[in-house]
Amino acid sequence: KTYFSTVYFRKESEPYMTIALRGRSDDAGVVVAEANLKFIWDVVSRMEVGTGGYAYVLDDQAHLIAHPDISLVLQKTDFSVLPQVRTARANPSDNPHTDPITGRDLKNGEVLSAHASIEPLGWKVFVDRPIKEAFAPLYDSLLRTGALLLAGLLISVIASLVLVRRMVKPIRALQTGAAKIGAGELDHRIEVKTGDELEAL
Repeated sequence: KTYFSTVYFRKESEPYMTIALRGRSDDAGVVVAEANLKFIWDVVSRMEVGTGGYAYVLDDQAHLIAHPDISLVLQKTDFSVLPQVRTARANPSDNPHTDPITGRDLKNGEVLSAHASIEPLGWKVFVDRPIKEAFAPLYDSLLRTGALLLAGLLISVIASLVLVRRMVKPIRALQTGAAKIGAGELDHRIEVKTGDELEAL
């Protein structure tokens, strides 16, 4: 098997890992390489996740390996206190396409978080995005939809008032004219110019 060591810090500066691989033949020996994990930091720091989001990598003990803020890595920050990390560690069988969950960042801000496992190391890559930023398009869409519904409702009310007025005015003219004719004013003419059944009536 290939051997992967735990992540360690050489001279308390950059994270390293030792990888060992046995040769194919009996007398081939073992190849040992010491990998500088700073290159993972280079990749993670270049990832763009919206304007306030970021990605980070944790080892199997939930210690930080790579983060856009390298000082957090050098401080050997323990991310196991974050709720999204606890959830991911509690369900190690999750496939890489798990649904995003809500969690917290180190400043206790609410984030939307997704993760994927890196096998066989047991590492996890997390992508966190502030929840306000993640839901901003949804809120904008709801606001636009609400504004359109309100405008539609307002137009409907105005149109119905205009239609009601157009319908009520000739009916009132008929009612008044019928009352006058009924009172004996037989020379009274009812003037209704609607061009419909009411005018015919």
